[in-house]
This record gives sequence, C-alpha cells and structure tokens, in this order.
Amino acid sequence: MPSAAPQQLVEAIASGVDIHDQSIANLVKVTEDFLQTSQTDKVDAHRRIGQAIFARSAELYTGQGLPEYLVRYTYPAFLSVHLNTHCNAACFFCREADYKGTSLEFDNLHVLTNAIRHARIVDLTGWGEPFLYPKFEKVVEHVLQINPSPHMIFLTTNGSLLSRSWGQRLSGKIHKLVISVNAGTAETYDTQMRYKNAAFTFDNLLENLREFLPMLNDEDRRGIDLHMVANTGNFREASDLVKIAADFKIPLVSIGHYICAQPQHMDKVLWNVKQEYNDELSRARKLGATLGVQVHGRKFFMDEKEVNGADKCVAPFESIFIETTGKTTPCCFMGNERFGHIYEDGFEAVWFSEIMNKLRHKRDLPPCKVCTVFSPFDLKTTHISASLLTKKSPEIAVL
Repeated sequence: MPSAAPQQLVEAIASGVDIHDQSIANLVKVTEDFLQTSQTDKVDAHRRIGQAIFARSAELYTGQGLPEYLVRYTYPAFLSVHLNTHCNAACFFCREADYKGTSLEFDNLHVLTNAIRHARIVDLTGWGEPFLYPKFEKVVEHVLQINPSPHMIFLTTNGSLLSRSWGQRLSGKIHKLVISVNAGTAETYDTQMRYKNAAFTFDNLLENLREFLPMLNDEDRRGIDLHMVANTGNFREASDLVKIAADFKIPLVSIGHYICAQPQHMDKVLWNVKQEYNDELSRARKLGATLGVQVHGRKFFMDEKEVNGADKCVAPFESIFIETTGKTTPCCFMGNERFGHIYEDGFEAVWFSEIMNKLRHKRDLPPCKVCTVFSPFDLKTTHISASLLTKKSPEIAVL
C-alpha cells in the first residue's frame, strides 16, 4: 500500500539491504509520490528515513556512497531561514525587549540552494517581523523557484502588516501561518505588544485579518494558528482569543507558555499562577470544542514524567535554524549554543559537520539537559530559558 511506503523504506534501510538495490529506488519513488499527494506528516517521514540512513553510518549520512535517490533525506526537512531581527513591536517576552534589527543579505540565499530544494517546509521568520524584510516577496519567489512544492511556506507574524494583497500573493503557498496575537482585548494587546507606532492597534489587526484571510484557499486556512505567549498578564484572555478565532473561522489557537530569558521578568511566568491558568485553559478548550476551534496548550498537575531528551529529541535530524549572521542551531531552545557559519562555510560544511554528527549520536549539550520540551510543566525550570539556566552568573542564583 502506498501509505505504508515511508515505513517500508525505513525498515528496508534498517535491515542492512544494499541501498543501491533497485527495490530501494522503487520504494523511494512510491514514498515520494505518496508524500506529494497525501496529508501525512512529511517532516516526520522525511526525518525517520534520514535517521535510518544515519544509523547505518554517519559517513553514509554525509553522502559517502549514498545513491542520489536517498540524498534528500539527509538534508533537514524543516529549514528555518531568519530574514531579520527588526520588529515594529517590543514584546517583553521576545528574546530582547526591542530590536534595532539585522537583516539577511539576500545574495546569501544561493548558499542554501540544496537545502531549499530538499526541504519539506521552509520557515521565513526569525526573531523579527518577516513582512518588514524589504525583499520578502522576492525571497518567497526565490524559494519556490528552487522548490515549487505547494503549501511549504511557514511564517510567524504579529499580523500588523497582513493585507489583501499579501493574501493574494501567498495563496496556495502557506503550510503554516502563526499569528502572534497574545491577547483577546485591545487593552491587553497594547500592553503585551508595545508597538512603536500608535497605528498598530488591536482593531488594526482585526481589520487586517478581514482583508487577508478571504484571499487564501481552504488548505492555506487549515494552517492558520492564532498564538498566545501566555504569561501572568494575558492568560485570562485565552477564551477571548478562541472567540476571535471562531469569528474568523480560524481552526487553531495555540497557548505557548512564556519562557523567561530575563531575570527581572520571572514574576510573569505561569508557574506563579498554576491553578488559575489551568482553569482558564480548561474554559478555553471547552469553548473551542463548542465553536469548532482546537486549543493547544500544556497544563499543570498532569503528573508528567521527566523524559531523557537525548533519547527522544529528533531536532538534529529534522531541522536547522539559520540566523541572519549565518550562525545556526538545530532547534529554538538551544540557549546560547550556536554552530558554524553557513553563509561563510557553506550549508553542507555545517549540517554535516563533526559537531552536528556528535549531536545526532547524543544530545548532551548543556541546553539539552534543561530542555523545556522534555521537562514536566510543573518544574519551575521549564519556564526559564536555557540561555539563563546554562549561564554562569550570580543573577541566576536567585531563580
């Protein structure tokens, strides 16, 4: 059956069969046909095949003796290219309170040609507002010229620059669009987003959504997510955000907990309001079930067990996040750890580097040991950034 092809390919590679055998080539063709026409998780399938190749040998994974039809699976399925760090908002929960901004040199994109060609999803965000990047449309066109797969663009935006024309230009291209709203009322929106220009208001955002969303097709719209970085100043409006999603027929509201990267903001983490937050999340989920909106978010008191991230984490096989400077990490929870310089050394030199292969064998860097993804929600450290937890400084002792 075609739907079983990805797993069959994984099992065939793991069995030790000659990877140059025609049966492997045939399975690759069936797998790719299936991934192109189904709603299955392409990133997961792509990554599992890559892991099977790496398990055979790290040398094989880096391309030594690997047949061309398997090369794609040794590149990241999720490619995140940071366009800029400039934003028109100054949210306290972002990596910094305000961005003066650095930008990707557009000509550096040629270094990523192979990575773009082999990716399943290309994320064009970074730590800024992507629609502020002056050549944003040109970047989208460049990516799709190399890899014309439909619905492969991933974006995170504050929504302040969404418009009817952007909806038209992005229609048919969106895999996922996360709109960081962070509030359900105008007053809280102002205090959370802290825009530098008074024209960017809650009403402005809602009007942008009215203009933008009708331009998208049905599959685009399935990838829309209204997001809240939940903290002590806004979590009580989770249900209000669900109502907004329902009004716009947006299928998902995601509640992500604030992870503190600045000691002076520790009073804003949800760890301080466990039961009250739980109650609001329960209300939001119940309301979402009534209105046809999925509500995703972690809860306290769920008896979560600590998981060994070294056993479960798949990031080094699956994704890479490339900052505007060319420095990289395999995930966005890596604190201050950075690897290589892609725009100087080349993509392959970094992705297939010794340090990345060591990380594929064992996720044992300092941030891996305090990863929020694999830590129980009830732990205080789950609400603190690895950039603080792995920092040698007297200020950390108070946490």
